[in-house]
Amino acid sequence: MKQIHLLYYNFISKDNVISIGGIETYIQLLALALYQKYNLSIYFPSSEDYVIRSNTYTAYGIKCKDINELQLIIKGNYLNKEDVVIFATDQITPKINHQKIIGIQHGIYWDLPSSLYRKNKHRITRSLYKLYDNFKNFRRSNKYSKLVCVDYNFLNWKRTLSAELNEDNYKVILNCASNSFYSLLPIDLNEKKLTILFPRRFVELRGCLLFANVSRHLMQKFNNFQIIIAGEGPLENEIKNILPPNERVQYTKTEYSKMPALIQQADIIIVPSLGSEGSSLSVIEGMAAGRLVIATNIGGINNLILDNFNGLLCSPTYNSLYNVLEKVISNPTKFVQIPSNAKITAESSLNFTNWSNQWIEFLDTI
Repeated sequence: MKQIHLLYYNFISKDNVISIGGIETYIQLLALALYQKYNLSIYFPSSEDYVIRSNTYTAYGIKCKDINELQLIIKGNYLNKEDVVIFATDQITPKINHQKIIGIQHGIYWDLPSSLYRKNKHRITRSLYKLYDNFKNFRRSNKYSKLVCVDYNFLNWKRTLSAELNEDNYKVILNCASNSFYSLLPIDLNEKKLTILFPRRFVELRGCLLFANVSRHLMQKFNNFQIIIAGEGPLENEIKNILPPNERVQYTKTEYSKMPALIQQADIIIVPSLGSEGSSLSVIEGMAAGRLVIATNIGGINNLILDNFNGLLCSPTYNSLYNVLEKVISNPTKFVQIPSNAKITAESSLNFTNWSNQWIEFLDTI
């Protein structure tokens, strides 16, 4: 079997606990997609050497100081000429010369409002930082001979800035949902009581504060919904100050394998990101489960949702999110067809089998 070496900043602990994050989830799905045809080895910097083996991959914690040193270790000790190297994110700069190097582009992040993008009080300085990061990311992306993109937003950005883009170097593979999400029981928006699920990290760019403020005011106006907030992060205390836990607001932490069971409890999935989105896993998983997905019109989300057909879109602002949620909460039966359309969309083009086949076909060309 052909050998693939995948590099990332972290993945799994010595105690066999996989880190929580979108890219870590992506790696698990990729391992499941490829294991019957490829040997997949996953490497990441660690404070000590250890090996974790599973049915679909072998993970190596390598004692080294950073990702750059890790690359040199892999090059000198593990890499053969015919092997393929995959960088789990294109934010890693390739430091090794190898013919078969692939980067995975998970959506741009330099689309954030400048006030959030850099904590600098001067607007002009923040704007210059933003332009500089655009330049750095453009230059870094050119170091990959092949890039897999999870949305068309990045590809169109490359086309805009490139004098002439070599289209053969880029492959768009929209993200997918694992099979477990498709088997969930459907919802009935005709019911009087709604459950809204926020399944995101507690960081500002994922819209956690925006959602908390909107929800607080909606709860003062309506009593026909409850909220589940699933995640963790540095803003947890701040969110709980805005939206304290009570009989209508539940906080929980859920690993990826248990996410289908959590979504089963929900009618509405909310993804209110302020920026930095590819083809969002949370959006796709909600669609696959046949839930009403409400998301901001950010990045790759626009490659997934047609507003008022298979989901609802809003701008990443308080008023826009409030207005959409208010319409749904006050008259949910008006949106009863959208979850079914979402499930059909996911089953047709965002399923795991289709995603796996695209990856295998792409690797076969390498």
